[in-house]
Amino acid sequence: MKITTNENFRIIVLPDFAYLPTSFDVKQCNNMIAEIKRHVNGVKSAEIEYDPVERCSFCMSTWEVNQDPNDPDVYLGEPICCDKAQQEFRAQKKGYSLMEVK
Repeated sequence: MKITTNENFRIIVLPDFAYLPTSFDVKQCNNMIAEIKRHVNGVKSAEIEYDPVERCSFCMSTWEVNQDPNDPDVYLGEPICCDKAQQEFRAQKKGYSLMEVK
């Protein structure tokens, strides 16, 4: 089964320019970073961002599926990472439960 995990977390801080001088530049950004490390001042918002990565719930490999419609041994769209994912896919494709495939 495909699952989505979150990776590369980051916190994005947006300065409140109404609070800051109009000549805000890179030097002041670095100063704000130093202030944030001590305490938070003049920050309008902060957001957590990440990169969603689709993975196999069985083996945790990056989710990849067969895209070759001419491959007679594998269904189109079938996962290619591990046997358990393939068994689950085939069980769903044929309308059987995973327990019935074993």
